[in-house]
Amino acid sequence: MSSNKEAPIMNMKKETKAKVKKGLVVTLCIVTVVLLPILMLTGALSDGAETTAVSITLSEINSGTEPSTEQEETLPVERSPTNESNISPTGTNEQSVSPTNEPSISPLPTNELSVSPSLVPVTYRPGLLNKKQHDILLSQGLKIKIIAEADKRVKYHNGNYSSTRFHFWPDMGDTFAVPASSTDNPGGWVYVSNSEIEDDGGVGAFTFDKDGNIIDYRMVLTGTSLNCGGGRTPWNTWISCEENGSKGQIYEVDPFGNSSPRKTVLGRDGGNFESFAYDDRDPDTPRFFVSEDQEDGALRRFTPDDPNWIDPSDMLHGDGKIDYLVLDPSDSRKLHGTYSWTQSKSLGSDSALNDFENVEGIDRVGNQLFFVSKVQKELFILDLDGNTYTNESTQRDIFQGGPDQMKRIFDDDSGILYFTEDGGKRAGVHARDMNGNYYTILESATNDGIETTGLSFSPDHKSMYIAFQKLGLLFSVSRNDGLPFDGRSLNVKYHNSATR
Repeated sequence: MSSNKEAPIMNMKKETKAKVKKGLVVTLCIVTVVLLPILMLTGALSDGAETTAVSITLSEINSGTEPSTEQEETLPVERSPTNESNISPTGTNEQSVSPTNEPSISPLPTNELSVSPSLVPVTYRPGLLNKKQHDILLSQGLKIKIIAEADKRVKYHNGNYSSTRFHFWPDMGDTFAVPASSTDNPGGWVYVSNSEIEDDGGVGAFTFDKDGNIIDYRMVLTGTSLNCGGGRTPWNTWISCEENGSKGQIYEVDPFGNSSPRKTVLGRDGGNFESFAYDDRDPDTPRFFVSEDQEDGALRRFTPDDPNWIDPSDMLHGDGKIDYLVLDPSDSRKLHGTYSWTQSKSLGSDSALNDFENVEGIDRVGNQLFFVSKVQKELFILDLDGNTYTNESTQRDIFQGGPDQMKRIFDDDSGILYFTEDGGKRAGVHARDMNGNYYTILESATNDGIETTGLSFSPDHKSMYIAFQKLGLLFSVSRNDGLPFDGRSLNVKYHNSATR
């Protein structure tokens, strides 16, 4: 009888042990499934938080990325001097970032970050050049592709090709969003590109659909020569400048090709014109600025007599006053001073020769006018609401060639100014934030004397367009995490690349 009673008890014990074992397995599985992603997400966020201070919205969180099909090469981390960087190698292909040394990293804003299972980790680390594609060194988290090559037809998204071949020597460019009122290609945009070829220059225009695919390429300005820089107007037309001595003129171009291009009054007696900017904060007295790329090239300012904002198409084609910048340095190093405007071109030319030779890039942010001297490797900042200026070096081991075109992606004082480079051993794209920090976004890995041109961003800021002029290549650069290039700030110092 005792053996018969013990049998059910033994069976019950076995069943209990099996249930306990099964319960432990289930519990372990649940813990693994639930906690592992949280731990991974925590690690990703921690890694991303040390990368850059970025304002992340729900639209960014839910955005996706496409895998890159370009062949790429992962490189050992290039280090900056120890007093300018906190990146230290932990192995041949790995790097760690010390949280205690420079650069300081701002925390992610807690009121702007929404944590969800679909959160896209920030993988972009500007200045950490550890990947190479198409002989271009890229900051970590970037990818690049060729979208056009000189003298070749442009391939469209549907597999067809343009009837017009991409022009030689692509120079400055910009993007224009399709007007919201247009039913043709809604959500798309146009990227214009100057051609700095002699006697056969002009402006080419790429049309992109709302997803960033190329659907058209054509010339919207022909019959000009050495179209170098330019800029956009407040009413969204393109200004194309000829760098052609006494024959050089300045043209206004419709980027969509709906109206014929026209020569403006800005060029008057000719010049080696480079870039264009404007100040429209006072609609009754708008100002338009043009730089000139020669040693005594005066920086000019045009003020129309009768600005008509209802129909601004004639604003740069009618009467107005042109005057020229004169600097008056207050110290021997010419780092500070006052400025004035004169109608004497000779005085303006003398000031350029003595104080700011060969001005190329020019832009206006708020009440500040920025322009760069590529020969002196200096950035000048004019207070447009006063009469003072400051001057700072852009060299700082970052520019082998002179700083050239500038581009901003913000309309307020929190913005970042991006630079391209006019030649040099490793030309590239660099940036300066409003705190005066400089850093490198990308640069040429092997080619000497290449000028990086055409810098612009798509309207959604998810694509950066640049060209390597002498190679005749136009590129599109984007982030692997699918996020735009904007943010509150990029609190990292510039990348000082390999010994030059």
